[in-house]
Amino acid sequence: MLTVSCKTQEATRRATPAASTKSPGQIVYERSCARCHGLSLQGKGNTPPIDQPKLASLGDQRLRLTIASGKGKMPAFGGLSTAQVDSLINYLRAMT
Repeated sequence: MLTVSCKTQEATRRATPAASTKSPGQIVYERSCARCHGLSLQGKGNTPPIDQPKLASLGDQRLRLTIASGKGKMPAFGGLSTAQVDSLINYLRAMT
């Protein structure tokens, strides 16, 4: 059995990002989307969940348009930068 000293473990913890570090897409999601879609994409109230079949049916360009222009009851988020929208889409695809 391999024994690792506390000092080595502490150095390893500092060298690797914490598990709680949020991706840029997660930050955008939590600030712009979670209030209606929930933190786990589960949907809240009358807002539907964001799920894999729904995302799979939309290409990235369609998602960009929906995010920027809104759809149905979903408001437009035209103030997000291209990088923010791309990171949001990557986060959504990774979460489903």
